[in-house]
Amino acid sequence: MKQLVLFVNGKHPRSVAAYKNLQAACERHTPGEYAIELVDVRQRREVACEKDLVALPRCLVICRHRCARSSVTLPIWT
Repeated sequence: MKQLVLFVNGKHPRSVAAYKNLQAACERHTPGEYAIELVDVRQRREVACEKDLVALPRCLVICRHRCARSSVTLPIWT
């Protein structure tokens, strides 16, 4: 199972769109084989510093053996 962590900035429209887009992409490519954890950096500011986040929304992929540093900024599709 793929573990994804999506870092967002509250309920900003871009954050909501990023979650919906990520969920749709996962369902399209790996249905039922993923878990998305949402982390609101407004409520957990220490995470933004710890993970060196400079742009939001941001997604990290957690591999079984290590944390993948290949994070991506999610495009906003309309």
